[in-house]
Amino acid sequence: MTTLVTEGILDERLWRALLRATRQDGVRVLSAGGRSAAVSKANTILVLRDEPVALVLDADTSDRRLLENETATARFALQLGADDVPAEAFLIVPATEALYLSDDAFIAQMLGRPLTEVQRVRAEYEPQRVIRELLGADGVRRLVERLEADAQAAERIARSDAAAPVLAFIESSRAWERATEAITG
Repeated sequence: MTTLVTEGILDERLWRALLRATRQDGVRVLSAGGRSAAVSKANTILVLRDEPVALVLDADTSDRRLLENETATARFALQLGADDVPAEAFLIVPATEALYLSDDAFIAQMLGRPLTEVQRVRAEYEPQRVIRELLGADGVRRLVERLEADAQAAERIARSDAAAPVLAFIESSRAWERATEAITG
């Protein structure tokens, strides 16, 4: 079974909603309580269960050079335990909360109006802050609850530039699982 590992519980709920909306059944989604714990949990799954893993982390930066370094570091950490099992690290720029803001219709529905141009630009760099300013301290929780109930919005977000590669990896790892099952019987 393919596992998707995230940093936090709200990230876990977001990815569950995206997977459900895109009909990706049979994927385990786990939160780990932070970046280091997520990397450690992903490696443990690779070593002990020998199952494909998608590690999804906040990039915590928009700087291209830092992003490349962080991505390489996360991928290297995964490859230590991967052997021949599919494993990939994905960094959402600048943070997972940016996924909620990637769908204009979803945000407009939540706010009762679209984001202003200034809010849209700020959201590219500080999505958590923009969400907090617009929806309060529990804004991300409110967004994930709405997304869990709105499969169409979840499907649109799943097709976003940030989410689509994660879901494509999951699909390819599931093909690897089927091929491995056919070989080992």
